[in-house]
Order: sequence, then C-alpha cells, then structure tokens
Amino acid sequence: MKQLLFDCVAAQIFGAAFVAAHGRAKLRRAFFEFEEDFELAASPLPHFFQPRFCAARRTLLEAFRCTLSLRCC
Repeated sequence: MKQLLFDCVAAQIFGAAFVAAHGRAKLRRAFFEFEEDFELAASPLPHFFQPRFCAARRTLLEAFRCTLSLRCC
C-alpha cells in the first residue's frame, strides 16, 4: 500500500517527468530506506555507522541536484 501511495504522491509533488527520469523503483527504494533510518540518523550515532541511510540520502540528493541543475547525471 505504501508503495502505491509513494508513486501517486511523488508524481504529484515532483512531477511525472522527475519520477520517470530517475526511476520510480530507485526513488521509492531510496525514500523508504531514508525514512526507516531517519530517526537513528538524528541520534548522536555517527553517520559512518549508518551506510544504508547515507546511500539513500545520497541517491535522493543526487536526483534533486540533477534536476535542479537541468542536467541528468
């Protein structure tokens, strides 16, 4: 259910072109990994010990950077 919700909301907020350009499955996977580990990332535990969170954050930020600079990576 949350996958369907993500697909609808992501397309409405960021646009279908953004989702298509960066891959729906890739964005969905990165978003859910980011969300699952977000509270732990806010703790004093160094991000070095949270590679899954860091990888998800990097994926999402790269998609946004790529779109904002109008160049695809």
